[in-house]
Amino acid sequence: DAICSGELRSGVPITQEEERALWQLARDLSGLLAVFSARARAEQRANLAILELTKAQAEIAVLQDSVERLRADRALLHAERSRQAEAPILIAYSGKARELAAQLTAHSKSARAILLLTEPGIAVEPYARALHDQGREPGRKVAPFVVFDCSAVRPEQAEAALFGGAGPFGPEVGCLRAAEGGTLLLIDLPALPLPLQPKLAAALARGRALTVDERESYEASARIVASARSGLQQLVSDNALHAELAQQLSPAVCRVPPLCECADDIPSLLLLSIDRACRRLGREPLGLEPEALAILREYGFPGNHA
Repeated sequence: DAICSGELRSGVPITQEEERALWQLARDLSGLLAVFSARARAEQRANLAILELTKAQAEIAVLQDSVERLRADRALLHAERSRQAEAPILIAYSGKARELAAQLTAHSKSARAILLLTEPGIAVEPYARALHDQGREPGRKVAPFVVFDCSAVRPEQAEAALFGGAGPFGPEVGCLRAAEGGTLLLIDLPALPLPLQPKLAAALARGRALTVDERESYEASARIVASARSGLQQLVSDNALHAELAQQLSPAVCRVPPLCECADDIPSLLLLSIDRACRRLGREPLGLEPEALAILREYGFPGNHA
């Protein structure tokens, strides 16, 4: 008002020089205001862009996790196809192997958990599969057979991998639920983290299991077949096996004989291995000379099947 009227608020007239200075100040302030306004708008647009970028990055991360899980599922499916294509066959011609096969047949009609006592290098999957096939419900053509190697899973991932739920790499079904109505083979059971063992024992006792976050329970109907290298009392004494889990396994414990006690099985095991190796390599089937076979039958195989 003072500029337009040519007077200051005190009523004192201003000079032309002062008027020009005031007009220049007004222009400068208008320019600064325009700059500040443009900067504010730019900052607002930048903040919105950052928010959109953050949102997009979060969505990309979720999609990447989904892709990784799908790849893992695909790899598991391929691995299971390969496992089924070359599923271990139970070869039991020797007396000790036939004795174990008879024990498994006797246990096959029961749903109780079974512990297989083994030496290092023994393949327990053929015995678990035999138990699985014999115990299948009549008329049921397909029942899941899931293998969980307790020593191959990191401790922080073990609970989600076994029981399911929100794991460190996203939601997991869990091997126990995946084996519903079938068989879950727990290789090297003492390698399962000790804090998880009472949870497994409770699932066996109640027939229901809890996910990692314990927000969901589900029917635990899979038969548990576990392997260990020592007896239950020794494992409990060594603090490698929880007493509650040992109690669940104690009614059915079977010893798997080492190869040195199953010489009559060695020829068939060797020929089966050679046949599968030839098919992988695309070669014609090979046999064994009687002299070579005789030497191999006398070998102790300290590493057993491995």
